[in-house]
Amino acid sequence: MSIVNCMSCNKKISSRAQSCPHCGFSKSGMSEDDTERKLRHKQYLKIQSINTQAAAAVILFVAGFAYMYWGGVDPSEAEWYIAMSISSIGFFWYIINRIRMVIAKRANR
Repeated sequence: MSIVNCMSCNKKISSRAQSCPHCGFSKSGMSEDDTERKLRHKQYLKIQSINTQAAAAVILFVAGFAYMYWGGVDPSEAEWYIAMSISSIGFFWYIINRIRMVIAKRANR
């Protein structure tokens, strides 16, 4: 008997359990292909979530950058610093998401 992760909720369960006590997912009657398909779908959803967050980060970066340069504010005003902060947050959030994407794709191999 060993402790494994549930394919549905990813919480720890016994390898002998017929169904997950947390979410009720039952792996009885599943073939190897079904198990593989479930794991690939879960990985696909994770990668899609990271891509969505990366797109939101790019939008933040572009919006902050555009307001900073085409908004007509001086670099000494508070609005310029806010726009610069938003642009920086978007940039670093994008970099973090790209690193997460590389890690997620390497885990898939």
